[in-house]
Amino acid sequence: MAKGDFKMGAGLTFAYYMGRGRGGDVEGKAKEDREVLGLDGEEEDLDQVVERAVKAGEPKPLDFGK
Repeated sequence: MAKGDFKMGAGLTFAYYMGRGRGGDVEGKAKEDREVLGLDGEEEDLDQVVERAVKAGEPKPLDFGK
């Protein structure tokens, strides 16, 4: 690092923050979050979730009382 090569420093930082007990177990934390939120624990298909979100954001047709 004294010579200006910071690649190893980035690797050490990543290993520190993503190591066991420090944030690396994303799926385990997601499972705990689902339990806390009272969700049924079943995982949804990403494509279905995205499709539902897109449909929810689509504009509704205007009704002018015709």
